[in-house]
Amino acid sequence: MRWLPLVALLAGCPTAAGDVVWEDVEPLVRAECAGCHGGAEPEGGFVIDGPASLVDVASTQTEDMPLVTAGDPLQSYLWHKLENTQRVAGGSGSVMPTSGLLPSEDVDLVEAWIAAGAL
Repeated sequence: MRWLPLVALLAGCPTAAGDVVWEDVEPLVRAECAGCHGGAEPEGGFVIDGPASLVDVASTQTEDMPLVTAGDPLQSYLWHKLENTQRVAGGSGSVMPTSGLLPSEDVDLVEAWIAAGAL
């Protein structure tokens, strides 16, 4: 979590991984993910509609890693997709979102949410 404490302090957001919950991540997911992974025809047939759609859900792009492993960002394929390290993790496909890498503070927020237990 490179910048999370400073960015969180400036933004008035939670500052410790234990403080980050789905409600903190949901606006980012809605803004950056729901366009492709929501609606009537979601990309890859995958809809993100809350933690239950991510936590302990098998990835279709790697056999060895769920989308989110609560408490462990490095074992969470979503984190790898956001960091563009999905191939290192044994997966495939492009970085998410497809528009390009998210700002590091957004990736840090997702990382903190996963580290905090993905609640």
